[in-house]
Amino acid sequence: MMKESLVKGDQGRVYWGDYFYITQEWSLSYYLTVRGSENFHIYLWIAKDLAWTQNWYWPAMMFGSSALAWCLVLAFNAIRSRCIEEMYMLVALVMWLSANFLWMAGEVFNGDDDYVVPRVGYIMESAISWILFYHVILRPCKIIPHDDAMNKRYENTGLKSRFSYFENWRQYEHAHTLCWLGKDLSWDQLNPYTWILCLIPTVSIAADFIWTCYHTKRMMVDTVHYFSQLMWVFGNMVWALGNIFVNEDGDDSAFLMWHSSASSRAQCRWYASWILFAAYFPLVVLYCIWVPLTFMGEIRPPPPPRSDSIAESNTTSIVEMESAPKDSMSPIIHRPDEEGGN
Repeated sequence: MMKESLVKGDQGRVYWGDYFYITQEWSLSYYLTVRGSENFHIYLWIAKDLAWTQNWYWPAMMFGSSALAWCLVLAFNAIRSRCIEEMYMLVALVMWLSANFLWMAGEVFNGDDDYVVPRVGYIMESAISWILFYHVILRPCKIIPHDDAMNKRYENTGLKSRFSYFENWRQYEHAHTLCWLGKDLSWDQLNPYTWILCLIPTVSIAADFIWTCYHTKRMMVDTVHYFSQLMWVFGNMVWALGNIFVNEDGDDSAFLMWHSSASSRAQCRWYASWILFAAYFPLVVLYCIWVPLTFMGEIRPPPPPRSDSIAESNTTSIVEMESAPKDSMSPIIHRPDEEGGN
């Protein structure tokens, strides 16, 4: 249960109870950390999908190209962390994003995506096969070594999947990627059965991210980002519902968000654009709190434990996290020597 709404300690520390507070300052260097770069990638993906629903050519191409280019930052962090598994999964992510970009370009550029749909399907199938190959062959045969350092970093933050199959939180996120890929492939192929089959775990895991992150200490920033991600999932879901179930005549016309009419309200795509737009609201609220508190000097890391008896207390949430790296409010994977992390 969340405790007092706002507590300010002797050292200028500001936090929101045990489960909902910020202990790390915001900085531009945050977006170059592992978690920060992934969160920034979400901003680009949502913007690309929003522009796509509106059939805005230049914004769609700009944000889509930026999302592809940002993969270089993700690759840099994966190489720097020397995590072979992360490098491997990044290949599937690039294939997924490339297929999504091709799908979008076929519609906003040519006005018809029928030509690219088969090619999009091939790329997504390759991405799914790539991830399944890891789970069926590489992991059971231990071809890709276990990353004990990554596992330890997740343990320090307290984030742990409810499924014992996953050794760390990052593997749980990769499972979410696999489900989302299956959902997108089913949408591309207009297959209602596999779409529903993949939609259920995609939404369930996205909701579980929020639940677990909210009930883990130092996780306000990531909880908000996971909430925006869930809204992104809902936006895609509503759009796909229109394509697969509602618009039997194949009509998927784009209407401007602010153009409310009988025709626009008959399109699930129009509602999807509003949901995607609303996905930025939690982020705006977060930054309206996070950035001012940083510049006001009101964000302080928790003090060290005063005694061993405090560390052993089950009611003390701050001390339980002291063994974690300073920037480990993100669920991950930040290296202890990273600076400016969340």
